[in-house]
This record gives sequence, C-alpha cells and structure tokens, in this order.
Amino acid sequence: GTNAGINYQLYAPGGIAVGLPVPGTGAAIDFGLQTTAGAYSVVGTNNTTGCSSNMAGSATVVINALPAMYTITGSGSYCAGGTGIAIGLSGSSLGVSYQLWKSGVATGSPMSGTGTSFSFGSVTGAGTYTVKATSGSGCTATMTGSSTITVNPAPTAYSVNGGGNYCPGGTGVNVGLSGSASGITYQLYIGTTATGGSLSGIPGSSISFGLQTTPGTYTIVGLDPATGCTNRMTGYTTVGLNPLPATYSVTGGGNYCAGGAGADIGLSNSDAGISYTLYDSAATGTLTGTGSPLDFGYQLEGGTYSIVATNSTTGCSAIMSGTPSVTVNPSVTPLVTVTNGIGDTVCSGSYTTFTATPSNGGTTPTYQWAINGTVVGVGGAYSYIPLNGDAVSVTMTSNAACATPASVTGYEIMTVFAKETPTITATVTPGTAVCQGTSVTYTAAYTYGGASPVFTWLKNGTAISTASSFSYIPSNTDNVYCVMTSDYNCRLENTATTSHFVMNVAEPMTPVVTISANPGANVGAGEIVTLTANIVNGGPSPVITWLDNGVVIPGATGNTLTSVSFANGDSITCQVVSSGSCSGLIGFNSITMHVANVGVKPVSLAGSNLTLIPNPNNGQFTIKGTIGSANEEITIQVVNMIGQVIYNQKVMAHNGEINEKIQLTGNVANGMYLLNLQSASENMVFHFVIEQ
Repeated sequence: GTNAGINYQLYAPGGIAVGLPVPGTGAAIDFGLQTTAGAYSVVGTNNTTGCSSNMAGSATVVINALPAMYTITGSGSYCAGGTGIAIGLSGSSLGVSYQLWKSGVATGSPMSGTGTSFSFGSVTGAGTYTVKATSGSGCTATMTGSSTITVNPAPTAYSVNGGGNYCPGGTGVNVGLSGSASGITYQLYIGTTATGGSLSGIPGSSISFGLQTTPGTYTIVGLDPATGCTNRMTGYTTVGLNPLPATYSVTGGGNYCAGGAGADIGLSNSDAGISYTLYDSAATGTLTGTGSPLDFGYQLEGGTYSIVATNSTTGCSAIMSGTPSVTVNPSVTPLVTVTNGIGDTVCSGSYTTFTATPSNGGTTPTYQWAINGTVVGVGGAYSYIPLNGDAVSVTMTSNAACATPASVTGYEIMTVFAKETPTITATVTPGTAVCQGTSVTYTAAYTYGGASPVFTWLKNGTAISTASSFSYIPSNTDNVYCVMTSDYNCRLENTATTSHFVMNVAEPMTPVVTISANPGANVGAGEIVTLTANIVNGGPSPVITWLDNGVVIPGATGNTLTSVSFANGDSITCQVVSSGSCSGLIGFNSITMHVANVGVKPVSLAGSNLTLIPNPNNGQFTIKGTIGSANEEITIQVVNMIGQVIYNQKVMAHNGEINEKIQLTGNVANGMYLLNLQSASENMVFHFVIEQ
C-alpha cells in the first residue's frame, strides 16, 4: 500500500533509480514491467519533511530462457479439393509446446517438441502461417519465417452434352460441353482413355469435340495449364450404334415392249416397322414392311432399280440386295422392199428374179408373193416374166421383238419397155450462117436416150461439150455434130449421131462513107448545094441519116442531100447503119460548109439557151448558158457514134448557170459526137463535130 503525501522511488539492483518517483495514493501502486534481473527495492520520501525510509522487503526479477528458434518449413499452392500443403519445423525442443497460427488465430492443437523436426500435417486453408513456441516456464517465441499457402481454383465445371446412338456407316454423334472458360483446355475421354486432341476454352461459349463414332461412355476433364489444376466436368454421355434393317433380295425386272404393262419389281421379305423405298433414278414409291414379301408393281421406266429399307424409329437405312434392271424394248416397224437388181423397168420378155429385202424382220421372217393381188409363191425370192403394169408384192411376217405391225407388204409396179433404137437430132440457133463473133446455140432432141444419156459434141473431130445444149462462137467452115450414148434399158444400139452442121461465118464490115459536094463546100449565101454520100460495105439496104451540126435533118434518108440554107461553118454528117448478115455497124463522115459573108456561129440546142462554142471544134470547146434554176449537179458525157462514152464529168450549176470548158484527151477521131447534159430536172443532148 502507499500513503498520500509520500513519493515512492523504485531502485534496480545496484541502487539505480528506475524511472520517476510515484506519488502515494493511499492504495497499492505498480512500477510496471521490469526487465533487468536482480533484487529491486523501494524508498519512500515524505514530500513535506523530506524524510525517507526503505520499504519492507525486496522484489527479485528472474529472466527465464526463451524457447530455441527453428525455421518453419512448407509453403506453396495446391488445387482446390486437394490434400493441402504440409507445414512443419526444421527442429524442436523437448519440453516446449509449439502452436500453429494463421493470421493471428491459433490453428489446430499445440504439438510437443520431439528434439527433431516435425510436421503439423497437411494444411488446406489459404493464408500465412506462423509457429509460436512456449517453454515450460511460460516463455514464448515466434519461430523463424512463415509459410504461405495458396489454394488454386479448379476449372469451372460445365455440363457434358451430346451423345446418343447413330446408324452403322453414319457420321456419328456430336459430343460437347455446355460452356468453357478462357485459358482452360478440355480433354475428351472414352472411359479412362483420352481421345482426340484437347480444345481451348472460349469465354462464354460452348465447345464441340465433333462427331464421335466409337461406342462408349464419354467424359471431359478441364485443365488449367497455369496451375495444373484439373476438374472433371459435370455428367457424361454415351455413344452407341443402332442396328441396320435386315437385308432381303430385290426381285423382278426384265424386258417389255414400249407401250406395254412394264416389268414387276418386288422384295423377297420385309419386317414390320420398316419402310421400303424403291429407287430408279429417283424414289418411285414407298411400302411399309409386313413381315412378308412386298410387291412394288409394274414399272414402266427403263433403268436399274434398288430398294432402301429405313427404320423410322432410329432413322437407320440399308440397301437391299440386288439391283434388277427394267429394259424398255422400243416398238419396231417392220419394212420389206422388193428389189430385182435392175429396177422397176425391164425389157419385154425378160425373166426377172424379185428378192424381198427386210428391215426389222427378226431372225426368221416369212414371205408370201403375189402378182396383181394373186398369191403366186413363198420364200425370199420369186422369178417370172413380168408384163407392163404388173404389181409385184411380197408380204413379210416379222418375228422381231416388239414388231408393230407384225406383217407388212412391199411392192413394185413394173414398167416393161419394148426394145428400141435410140435417135438424136439437133438444131442450131440462129442458124449455120452467122456474122463473125456471133454466139450460136446447139440443142439436141432425142428418143430412147434413157434416164442419163451421155452427149458428146464434136467440132472438127474434137470433143467440145458433154451437155445436151451448148453455145460457142464459131469460125468459118466449123463442122459440128453430136454423138449420144444411150442408157435406155431396152436399146438396140448404144449410140446415135446427129447430122453435121457446117458453119458459114461472114466477117463484119463497117460502112465507109465519103461525101462529095456539088458545086463544092465553098459556096455563096443561098446557093444550092447537093451533097452525095458514097457508101461502101453498107449492105443491100443501109439506113442513112443526115445531120446538120449534130441535129437530125427530118426526111433526109437518101444518099443525097440538097439545101440552099447552109450557113457558114455548118458541119453536115451522113451516118450509115449497115444491113445484111452482119448488119447494125455504123459508119459516118462529115463535111464543113463555108458560105461567103457568114461568120461562124455558136451552135445552140433548140428550145434551150445553152450553147456549145465552137462547133465544129478540135476537141476543146465551152458549154455556156442556163439549165434549170437551182444549185444542182450536172453530169456531162461525150459519146461517139457507136455508143462509147469517151468523156464523163460532174460539175455544179449555180442558180442554173453553167460555164464549163471541156478538153477531150487522147486520140479523138474526126466525126460527129453527142454531148449529154443531165441534171435532176432536165436532160439535154447536143450534136457536135470534131475536125482536127
């Protein structure tokens, strides 16, 4: 206890004051925990008088030894659901108790030291572990180090799905997992044996191990490669085989004729609950099994047939044994023809053999012969002497498969010709007397030449044509005739010859015209002038035309022309067209009149205001004046008296006006020429004379 007003000072061993004096309270006081070993004393001092005295007795502090220090062993991680991690001490002391602590909380029961290392066993709780040792004196010490245990989670368990039965020969059934996690691999097992490769998880998605065909029980194990932790997924599935339908034989098939009932197809037996489908190129019908044979009826489609049996419960199918064929034999139409080797035409009195030629007759057709409807014999041939108009027929009965109709008739109407001698005549057009250069045509007319007679035309003994008619340009004295080779069946001679045609070819001669003037070509105005045309090669009655400056003088058709109105420079032309065998050739000549006291005037076309200046000229002249009233193209042509175009040019008339200089090139002969002017609206002709 203590007294109030007194200060109490604690002294450690050796008389050393410990701390500050503690005032008395009238009650006991506590100087706190002391750690120095030895005897402790207390001195009390009166605050008022300063008097001190030692308190009775002393207190001795003894320091007990701490337990020896050992190191904690065992740390690491394990997978959830595992046995945990063993924690122990590297050593221990006898008489010392050791307690395992987790995060400040004692775990399990204390263990007594053995003098050696020991283990607290497998610890499963995650956390940091320490060990506290307590000696018999009650002293404790925390052992060196700590042990940390981590519990790694097992992969999340998802449900195994899929599986089931499938048909032999099928693709199997799918086995999968209802979900998966990232970083986890999943392995499929049949029983305890892994099958196939592992699959990586897809966050939030199911996964499939594909179609499985091996019968058995399937499980899936998830593995976390980072921790090595595994977990068997929830549930399992099985894969099994369904039986195939029993196999029976497909029956029937065969051949039938087009248009017939077809060929029957069936099955030798069937099972209840099984459907049977008949196939050709596609399904043609389905029957349900009865435990007895099935009949699919008569099939019309040609082809190969099969039957597939299907179990409607399992969906398993099997092809039945055999694939009979149905063949549709086409209907054939028999045909028979009558032949004799020489056709339907024979010569009178000819003994002729007729032969039946079959088509689709089969292997052993039969034949019956008739003449004009009267049966005369059987067999493949018949011989007799035919008369003109005889109808020779044969009726064939075919034994070919699917022959429709079975019996057909062929016939031939005979033409019987009398034996004749071929003849041939010929005509020549226009005749044997022609003008040189004229084409003549030879035409043959013949009798009994046959279907294809051969013609040989000869000129002076040399063949020149093989047609029945031909044309050529003959020469004088050519000798032409034709030889026909007949193929008439009943000919008495092989050839016939025409008479000979000797050609008389005249040489054409152009009329030659000379003009004489009386009293001459130089006369005075109003003087009578007679022009006389002397004609050579004109024939018996030539056609004569007189022209004045290219303009026909009406009525002037004789060989003389008399006039008192010639103007100075007039070009008077006499044109002659020949007559006779080589008629139609044109000759002409001109004479220019010189009339005193009359100048040369330009020639103009009557009824127009176009002029050709000068006329006569030397091939160079000018056309000037008006033709029409529009801007249009004008074609200018110069034509000689035998119709040859020696100049052709197109020019433009502006408002109908034309002023064109013409220069004829080349060797242009003296004489009369025609100048044609043609536009879209008009056509004009000038006569003019070239006088070099």
